[in-house]
Amino acid sequence: MYLVIFCMAVGQFGCACSSGLSGAIYSDIIIYSEWKTGKNAAGWIMGLQNVPLKASVVCRGLLISAVLAAGGFATGMDAAAATSELISSICFGFMLVPAIACAVSFGLFNFGFKITQDKAEQYAFT
Repeated sequence: MYLVIFCMAVGQFGCACSSGLSGAIYSDIIIYSEWKTGKNAAGWIMGLQNVPLKASVVCRGLLISAVLAAGGFATGMDAAAATSELISSICFGFMLVPAIACAVSFGLFNFGFKITQDKAEQYAFT
């Protein structure tokens, strides 16, 4: 139980840190876009901040339904009728699916986002 609490706390800390940095990341993208195209697309790029939120709401609905269906959940089922398969499925959906999503996001960000602070300053002043 304490390991789960610790892992969830670390995960929430990482989520809060990445959320705090999203404004700076979008600002760097605006600077790069203007440098690359010569046009200011700040409104368009900042408007895209809602796209990941909407996509995650859709994925959340699909994943919760899929995890419960895989575990054999039925409407009207009481807690006493929960099988070990259903409990394992819920644990998988609660712990492993978010961990996989975090690992994929971490990899995409670390290997896909190549705008450093030096490059952003260079793009801003040229």
